[in-house]
Amino acid sequence: MTRTELLNRAAHCYLSADLLDDACRCFEQLEDYARAARLHERQERWEPAARCYERARTWADAARCYLQCALPEEAARCLLKTDNSLDAAWILAEQAHRFERAYDISQAIMPTGLAEALAVKLITARCQAGWQHPEQAVVILGDVLRRLAELEANPERQRLETWALTVAEVLQRPDLSATFHAAAVVAGTPGAVRRWEVWALQHLGDATGVPLENALPEDAWEAGEIDAKGSSSDK
Repeated sequence: MTRTELLNRAAHCYLSADLLDDACRCFEQLEDYARAARLHERQERWEPAARCYERARTWADAARCYLQCALPEEAARCLLKTDNSLDAAWILAEQAHRFERAYDISQAIMPTGLAEALAVKLITARCQAGWQHPEQAVVILGDVLRRLAELEANPERQRLETWALTVAEVLQRPDLSATFHAAAVVAGTPGAVRRWEVWALQHLGDATGVPLENALPEDAWEAGEIDAKGSSSDK
């Protein structure tokens, strides 16, 4: 019996006995990195799982596991290998604070539709916030809010809403956060009302008026109700 056959038999015996560490070592010796990665992941050993997924060239899984162990730059590197430049750039900006790198990646993207174009804008806004340029970030958020109305409630739009809310939180602008929550409710994004209620309780201590009646409309920027300082025109 060859070494490979012995290792295979041993790996499956260990699996049957629920000896996952031993099975994992066998699969790694067999260079069956995908199976080894899944065993590491089952035991929440995120970094070894990520490394094995990488060796198996399963880049998205590797990125997911790198994020689980707070290694955003490694996650972004793997995402770039899948041509997922949008998520890679966002992770570099939001989690790694590598603003120059994130900006350069985002500016090289050629958007194929409105959702991608708005995603690039939000990455830019996050970079501007990181560079301590809040006025520029607010202007971008205003443009994104106006254009969001053109998108249907779907996962792409929900990702944009999440990114916009993140930028608003970084800017410490609860008025902008409330406006984006309101826009999500108007668009019918699943779970939007509940997320707004949770946000209001956490940040304002009160959810009175949620969801619609006290929210600023989506055209608040155009109406002059919000400025870059966070003031409303009637204050």
